Amino acid sequence: MQGWCGIMGGMKKFAEKYRYSMILLRELVKTEFKLKYQNSVLGYLWSILKPLCVFAVMYVVFAHIFDIGRDVEHFPVFLLMGIMLWNFFTETVSNGLMSVVSRADLMRKISFPRYVIILASGFQASITMLFSLVILIILAIVTGVEWSWTALLLPVFILKLFVLANACSFIFAVLYVKTRDMKYVWEVIQQVMFYATPIVYPIGMVAAQWPNVARLLMLNPAAEAIQGARWAVVTREAQMMTHLTDRWWLVVLPWVIVMVAVWVAYKLYKRYAPEFAEKA
Repeated sequence: MQGWCGIMGGMKKFAEKYRYSMILLRELVKTEFKLKYQNSVLGYLWSILKPLCVFAVMYVVFAHIFDIGRDVEHFPVFLLMGIMLWNFFTETVSNGLMSVVSRADLMRKISFPRYVIILASGFQASITMLFSLVILIILAIVTGVEWSWTALLLPVFILKLFVLANACSFIFAVLYVKTRDMKYVWEVIQQVMFYATPIVYPIGMVAAQWPNVARLLMLNPAAEAIQGARWAVVTREAQMMTHLTDRWWLVVLPWVIVMVAVWVAYKLYKRYAPEFAEKA
């Protein structure tokens, strides 16, 4: 009983300590999401239409022209999930990168925790991702995807991608305050990562010819999270690191990379956050 009371007391203190930050975070997320589609004729529908348009083009090009994914079960859902999660990752990092500089005037006028600005970008991208997730579920039902208990693991893989994306967001946001070159560096990294991540092609196709290359690609935590989500919801043919190797340290390494990214983000933010208002 005393232990339970202690936990409840700790949660209450935590809620009181970060109450102002949570309120500010909520308002920033709402504001950014509204501003994103302000003066747009279709408005919030773009959050659904954008991934669908990309999916349609890629499906025609890769599935029908290059004949990729022919042997993948429920390839349309497989492809849409990859695009949806990839857009979530890149949108979080891209918005986070610009967040501190774009809110520089606000920081000079009001004193508040700076991390809220960066986190707001990640949560705003999460709203867009949830809209896309509804379309994904509808497509999965229409195409006859068989649901099982593994679908309950989907939030775990999305959470992993969320943590990684926000860690990268913090890192790039801090570095962008220091030098505007980081915007162009991120654009290059984004392009390289897109083709190095099994989004439009199954990793099994790579593993069949170059198993070591496939393992190298799957060290990317984003790739591991996307493949894990596909495995949980779409098809058991979606291979993760556990399917490519029996070396435990290779299986654990993507999770270690996520933790290292979080640690680096924390250190950079703690070191340079006091300078944001002055240098942004």
